[in-house]
Amino acid sequence: MIEIHKSENILDDQFFNFDYSKQFLSEREIVGLQEIKGVSFYVKGETSFLEFDVFLKQLFKILLSKYKIYLILSENYPDSINRLRSYKKLLYKREEKIGKENLHQTEVEIGNKKSILTSIIKVDENNLDYCVQNLIDSLFRFGLIVKKGKRSFRESKEEYLQEIIKEKANINNRLELNLLKVAESNKSSNSFIIRIQSDGRDNISIEIYGSKKEVDELTMKIREEMELKFYLREAERNGH
Repeated sequence: MIEIHKSENILDDQFFNFDYSKQFLSEREIVGLQEIKGVSFYVKGETSFLEFDVFLKQLFKILLSKYKIYLILSENYPDSINRLRSYKKLLYKREEKIGKENLHQTEVEIGNKKSILTSIIKVDENNLDYCVQNLIDSLFRFGLIVKKGKRSFRESKEEYLQEIIKEKANINNRLELNLLKVAESNKSSNSFIIRIQSDGRDNISIEIYGSKKEVDELTMKIREEMELKFYLREAERNGH
């Protein structure tokens, strides 16, 4: 079963659980996030991991008809800069499966001779199955969904990754990416953010964030395309 949870205000909705990230927001970002709506497809039950793969693959197929899909991956922990690591980057063993033309990799230096390796992967029909089955793992940070015909990145993929790590994350011993900051900075760029997380109880949530009008339109399209293939139902707002 898949429950649909919607929120008009993700800052105050406990289902979406951004308590940690909220404390690092500026006043400007808090105001900007009032324009952001969230919707979660909550895959429940002991078979959730099996259903999740099928659902996510079908979701990406639907999105690819009108959108470009990018996956952003990075290391969890900073590591010392060295020549071999800098050369191989994050996904050197997976380049062939992903397709070199769909992969941009870089190293973000964060000081004290340490860095974070990070990558952007463009999902297409050829690598979709591999991406869903192999790249939604501990390195996965979020997905970026951009309307076809629109610019995907304000400057370049390189500058986008540098900004994500340097300006949208907290880095102590571990990288903690602040998706609220990412969502706020993307709110007027014809794009959505996708977060995928498990609640530790055999349930997985696929969450989409974007402008309220566009999230509503996308949710309606997903329901129309997937209602007959999956048991989708609106969640009651007093709990999950």
